[in-house]
Amino acid sequence: MMMTANANPDSPVSGVMIIATDSTGHGFNVTSPSGNYIIMKGLTAGTYNVSTIAEGYINQDIGGISVTVGSTTGNVDFSLKRSGGISGKVTDSASGLGLSNIIVSAFSHNSYGWFGVTDSTGNYRILTNLQTGVYNITVASAVGYNTNTVGSVSVTTGAETTGVNIALSKSAIISGFAKTPAGNPIPGVTVTALSSDSGGYVGYAVTGVDGSYKIQSGLGSGTYMVTALSGTSFDQVQNVVASVGQEKTNVNLTLSVTVQPTGAISGLITDENNQPIVGATVEAGSGHGSSNSNGVYLISSGLPTGSYTVSVSAAGYQNQDKTGVAVTAGSTTSSIDFKLVQAAATLSGRISGIVTGEDNPLTSKQSSTITCVPGKTSVNVGDTLVVTGGITPSVAGATVKLEYKSGSNDVSQSVTTGSDGKYANSYTATLAGSWTVEASWSGNTQYNEASSESKTFSVSQPSVTTGGIKITVLDSTNYPIVGATVSSTDAPTGQTSLSGVSGSDGSVSFTNVAVGSYTFLTSKTGYTSNTVTLNVVAGSTASASTTLQTSAPNTGGIKVTVSDSNSAPIVGATVSSTSTPSGQIALSGVSGSDGSITFNGVVAGSYTLQASMSGYVTGSGSDTVVTGSVASITINLQTQSTGGGGVPGYPYEAIIIGVVLVAVVLILLRRRQ
Repeated sequence: MMMTANANPDSPVSGVMIIATDSTGHGFNVTSPSGNYIIMKGLTAGTYNVSTIAEGYINQDIGGISVTVGSTTGNVDFSLKRSGGISGKVTDSASGLGLSNIIVSAFSHNSYGWFGVTDSTGNYRILTNLQTGVYNITVASAVGYNTNTVGSVSVTTGAETTGVNIALSKSAIISGFAKTPAGNPIPGVTVTALSSDSGGYVGYAVTGVDGSYKIQSGLGSGTYMVTALSGTSFDQVQNVVASVGQEKTNVNLTLSVTVQPTGAISGLITDENNQPIVGATVEAGSGHGSSNSNGVYLISSGLPTGSYTVSVSAAGYQNQDKTGVAVTAGSTTSSIDFKLVQAAATLSGRISGIVTGEDNPLTSKQSSTITCVPGKTSVNVGDTLVVTGGITPSVAGATVKLEYKSGSNDVSQSVTTGSDGKYANSYTATLAGSWTVEASWSGNTQYNEASSESKTFSVSQPSVTTGGIKITVLDSTNYPIVGATVSSTDAPTGQTSLSGVSGSDGSVSFTNVAVGSYTFLTSKTGYTSNTVTLNVVAGSTASASTTLQTSAPNTGGIKVTVSDSNSAPIVGATVSSTSTPSGQIALSGVSGSDGSITFNGVVAGSYTLQASMSGYVTGSGSDTVVTGSVASITINLQTQSTGGGGVPGYPYEAIIIGVVLVAVVLILLRRRQ
């Protein structure tokens, strides 16, 4: 539904955020009631892009604005165009209750529009930067819920498309740790949970500094494969049973990787007005990070136990440091906050102008509510269901939209309210299943639009003997694989073989198939084949996802052991490559407590490595790395001799031989004389 208001062009627009940025400067201000603005701080000399953000309008940019310190660049004016609007309600699919603080985003086929956040009752409005077009409205990564999208929502500038409601189903939760065989935590590893049954669910999380993870969105009830991958090390826990609304703990993974124990540093970066600064660069030790849209930053690597200086820089602001920040490996030092000061006005240029535009067509109105009450909770196919309700405050002659939904089936009907603001609608059930009904109206010049809570009723299911199958083929990053071959290797008796190729979304579907158990082989060149098993129930479509890993790379490993002449390990010897195959970078490291060091993920081929240590004669060794194997090189270092009047750096035996040779030469010379 849409609501439209008249608009008069070229009126001053107040409260517009004006932002100026270039590679080194950043400044902002808000327009006054007369539409004027001036940015006086944070603008170093340079060429700026100036942009606007204003509710009810399309964002605008003007580039190539030259700024000189101490001078004002004026007449940077904007004439804003009206935005379209989208509104609706986000609810819990089970209870029908509204969900608060949920981010709802609008995307067109080629760009990002804007977002809204649900209020305490679950209602949201997106009123900014929506051009005329068709949008997908998405809720993603809502903690405790699965992702959901409403597609093909038409928007017209100057009008509000209402009743775009989104119901979210609860997510299961899977948590645990990723550690090395020695029990050391592995931070920064992506852990993925993928349905191994017909659920078709997938979720992921990234391990923290203590190696812990918690996947708490995107998971329905079912059986999962939980996978972690770091470099060439891989681990998987199968047959993890998770239930909606419950947490499955201690799903732990072990990866054979070399991890330097690290801590983390986090905090908040704001300006002088306590507004978050986005994109600020934060550095400490060998770790770094940047602030997000809320001004929050996290450095989660490169921070072994110790004391650090944390440095922050952001375009248009003075740099700032904090010293003596203590970090302990395996834990996070939090609340290391920064309040940055803009570059002083005396060191800044200025940009000024005026913002005008069409009157905001999506102005605030009084709120309203609407109810929806099915006359029965269960009916048969062909029966008539009467749904009643009303608008509060009472609005006579309003058009109420009734939305009946069951899965992908959506039936819309309209009815007009009477003089008391109440309505009644008759619906004839034509399809068996679990249904919901929801009422909405688009509002008027006095009241905002409103949507009711979703109500559930059931329609008896007819007898069916076949079902459907949908298989989605994904790569290791959960992106769809197009053109993968999907073929049945096992099917119920009487069912012909099934075969197809995955489409643009990575899926292939088969309809009208016999009920029972199926096994499919999925394959594509460049990937390792995989199988997936699912069970088809009459009258429904069984869905499953399968992941194909890329073929193993042409790499292996080298283990170098450094010992002395008595075969005892030498700790702390420097080991470096002197010859490597084409395409392999130089190798360098230090021998550990057992005298060895291992280089993983190296290109297959011939290598020569040398070992050196103070007090020993440098030695070397060679071997060939075979794909998938670890080559072994042992280097024995001889002790340097400097005692007994010898020469530093030369063995005593070599000195004796040298003296003898000199004596022989002298005797021969005397005989010739």
